[in-house]
Amino acid sequence: MDQSLFSFGSFDDFEEANRSNHLKAESRVPFSNIAYSVSAADGTPRLFELSGVPMFDEYSGKFIGYRGTAKDITARSEAEDRV
Repeated sequence: MDQSLFSFGSFDDFEEANRSNHLKAESRVPFSNIAYSVSAADGTPRLFELSGVPMFDEYSGKFIGYRGTAKDITARSEAEDRV
């Protein structure tokens, strides 16, 4: 079963992405170095930095998801908060 990224956490400072789990295909935008908050399996909060580009089916043009990268920046964020 495929799950949406929205079911795991939320984007910080990227309100367009947080508005709905079912945005229109034309509102799918690339993003870079966006903070994404999620809870780990043990319930502790984690912060990731995500970048991605929307992917569309080459024949139908239907939005099929994002392709990108994620980096855990929890430790860096906590260190910056302490400074």
